[in-house]
Amino acid sequence: MAASLQEAKILLAYAARHGDLVDENVIKIIVTSGTLHANAALSDADETAFWIAFNALTKASSPVTAESLESIYDSNVAGISKKSLARKTVILYQAFAILTLCLLLIAQIYWLFGTKLIEDVYSVRTEQTKPQMTDQAKQQSAQTDVVVSQGTDAESYKQSLQRQNQLTMELRSVSLKSWCNWWLPYCDNRKVLSKQAEDSEHENLANFLTSKLMIEVLQIYLLPLLYGALGSCVYILRTLASEIAACTYSRTMNIGFTIRFFLGTLAGMVIAWFVTPDTSGGLFKSLSPFALAFLAGYNVEILFSLMDRFLMAFTNKKSGE
Repeated sequence: MAASLQEAKILLAYAARHGDLVDENVIKIIVTSGTLHANAALSDADETAFWIAFNALTKASSPVTAESLESIYDSNVAGISKKSLARKTVILYQAFAILTLCLLLIAQIYWLFGTKLIEDVYSVRTEQTKPQMTDQAKQQSAQTDVVVSQGTDAESYKQSLQRQNQLTMELRSVSLKSWCNWWLPYCDNRKVLSKQAEDSEHENLANFLTSKLMIEVLQIYLLPLLYGALGSCVYILRTLASEIAACTYSRTMNIGFTIRFFLGTLAGMVIAWFVTPDTSGGLFKSLSPFALAFLAGYNVEILFSLMDRFLMAFTNKKSGE
């Protein structure tokens, strides 16, 4: 009874602050019931009247409840300020969002740097192994002819170009080795190739192949997971803001937020199994895989609708047979 009286007073205070219309008899019954209960003089008739009035007050305040108000507003007990549950939840998911964003930036920069190095190494290797002359080679050849016509040794000029390409290749290989230095010792592919030959060419090839593998791991698994987690945090924080503004946030919502965070994180990776920009149409075609992962984390219903569509197509196909 004491807890219900306290909840009724909280709802009355909320209604008074927000100008909600509450029947005057309801207010009198609740106030009188509190006084009678404090003096241990609450009769059965008074208690019945209280529950009727409390029910009317609850309906008038809906969807706001005493629990949601207690969860939103900070309390002050014996001069000690205590943060509300809503404030603690906001701080928690703000920390999750900042941590996820920092990890995402680190992984994204690392992936971008490695991708650029691999593209440069691949470009240099392709130029070295091309049997036909490219436009650049033709231009260099034309320059060589000019040099020859001026009396300069063409063979030494070509050797200079080869040394320049070789130096570029070595610099890119060293940078690539530094890029993957923290995980490369654990790669069996590198160990096998190193045993086959001790020259730097085989080691560079091993670094190149294993780096391509790590790039794929980052692009397919880690980065989509982080984008999904970031999308989940954005959705949860936005939902918290609207629920707190409407005074409808309650403790039970935290369970849904926790589930929503993990679902969104997984959805960021899983959506790539169903949708790719190359094969999809409409809006999906204009989005990058990372943008799709963020959207899936923000709204997991996108993934569920795609899964339902695939299941429906499969079911219709089976029934048609």
